[in-house]
Amino acid sequence: MFTKPSTNSETNSPPGSLGHQFLGVLKAVFQPGRSRHVDKKNGKAHLHIYSKNTMRKYTEEAFEFARFLKASFRPAARLKCSPLRCAPLSLLTLSNVV
Repeated sequence: MFTKPSTNSETNSPPGSLGHQFLGVLKAVFQPGRSRHVDKKNGKAHLHIYSKNTMRKYTEEAFEFARFLKASFRPAARLKCSPLRCAPLSLLTLSNVV
């Protein structure tokens, strides 16, 4: 499988909002029109999102979760890289929620 090499602007660009990072992950697994039946037979149905309604709901939930994280963990909102990669685990624990 051939993948397009990333350009300099793609690798040096900031990661964007946490909600858009979540959306990127969801888009990567969204496969409308793919046969869920065949994937279930092969044990791979858990790897994809098949329904547009499911994608819509997961997208809403992802942005809601991003808003929650931003409001609950203010230091994570000021990081220069992805909070999932750079934040100390103490920032992401629920014990910090008041």
